[in-house]
Amino acid sequence: MPRMGSFMGGLQPNNYLMLRDGRGAVLSNATVKIYQARASGGWYNKDFFDTVDLTFTAGADGVANLGGSPFHSLTHGAMGSECTLIVRVEKDGTTGFWPLSLIPFHMNAWRGQNTIDLRVPMIGTNFGIAGFWPQDWIVTEKTSIDINVMLSKTAQSLTIGGSGAAQGRGSWYRHSVPLTRNATNSFIVIATQAGGARDTQTVHYVQRDMRPPEIGTDALLTPFFGCILTAGVPQRITWNGQRIYDRADLNSLTITTISVVRVSDGATMAVVVNNIASGSALQQRTWTPAMYGDPATTSYALCLDVRDTAGNASRRMFDNAAFVIIPEPLCAGLLPGMLLLRSLRLKK
Repeated sequence: MPRMGSFMGGLQPNNYLMLRDGRGAVLSNATVKIYQARASGGWYNKDFFDTVDLTFTAGADGVANLGGSPFHSLTHGAMGSECTLIVRVEKDGTTGFWPLSLIPFHMNAWRGQNTIDLRVPMIGTNFGIAGFWPQDWIVTEKTSIDINVMLSKTAQSLTIGGSGAAQGRGSWYRHSVPLTRNATNSFIVIATQAGGARDTQTVHYVQRDMRPPEIGTDALLTPFFGCILTAGVPQRITWNGQRIYDRADLNSLTITTISVVRVSDGATMAVVVNNIASGSALQQRTWTPAMYGDPATTSYALCLDVRDTAGNASRRMFDNAAFVIIPEPLCAGLLPGMLLLRSLRLKK
């Protein structure tokens, strides 16, 4: 039986922290103190103690070498976890803390890299904006974001993007700030003390909508599996727009193509319609099938191509709703044989 977490030992021989403060300035010659987690029994449980386990000094470039593994051990399971650090950074009378897990160390090892860019909000005696969460310049797929602002000393008021922020749990925050899709979103943050002192900083969040729409396997209602369609006779194509969904656009999507494809190789036999709204309810279009091949050996399916407003596209072939097309007119005496052929072929 494989050992749980056996992959967790693959760290680089030297692991580096590139230290910056919450504004992105390099923390040259900073002192780095590491508090290691200790397993405390129970799944992933851990304790931290007020005792520094490791101490390092960053160079003039703000880079500190943590060696091969700064963790007490790589225990992570039923007896607890030791795969998290608390990093304390000290420089010129300011101090900052930040948690750091094993994950970025592993990601670096798998990428062949060895440096973690770490931004630490530094708190001192001077009033000012120390940092943000999420941190400045992150890339996100979200279309709104909760912005938290950490300060060095108390402020009387704070605005984020021109709107007042609330205060709680040691920071100021503004929830559900909308982001413009596929753009860099900049927000001016202004903190003001009771005496009138102010500090201003701009925070940036890059929105990238890279997730394509989702087309449910049950989005297509008709034709359904096993249908026998007659060439030259109009047929209804019905779909449920609620089963065609995008996280950002919801059901406001474009069906760029509804096409008829051959199940065996996906080749397009006909295009039913182009560039229509998917809708959020039942939708229908009429299509008149033609003979594209031997009905005894060829089955067909509908294929939907869908695009969201960001240009992300999805395609689904509904081979779970394969059908056959027979010629018109069809003699009644031939129907039982055609049904048998269709049944045998679709069961393959």
